[in-house]
Amino acid sequence: MEESLRARQIVRRGRSAIVAQTRTMGHWIAPPEHWIKINTDGARSITSEAELWGVYEGLTTAWSLGYPWVIVEMDCRDAYDMLVHGNPRHLRSSLLPGILELQQRCWEIQFRFTCREGNIPADIMARLVQKGTLAYH
Repeated sequence: MEESLRARQIVRRGRSAIVAQTRTMGHWIAPPEHWIKINTDGARSITSEAELWGVYEGLTTAWSLGYPWVIVEMDCRDAYDMLVHGNPRHLRSSLLPGILELQQRCWEIQFRFTCREGNIPADIMARLVQKGTLAYH
């Protein structure tokens, strides 16, 4: 595999297997066959609430469309730590119970923390939304 991984950890929550990974490479990598990828970019907000909204909406949409294998890639360390390690630091969000409920369902979710450069597609889409040239995608 061409990406360099610093960490790989399997976390069990309910019936879903959550694989946590940290990537150090600075480019976007397509998901494996039969998987979908959700890239979130909440960097434009003061808190990680926007990042969690992206995770929540992405997982809700993936579940409703019947995708059993989902990769969630994010560049917000606080949100990643909360979702994978349960380490809230200063992160408080009303979205967490909904995200945790989605994690309990019968599917496989891989949460990946990536550097900002590895999350360029999400960053570009976030900029387009801010300019009003792109709606929810």
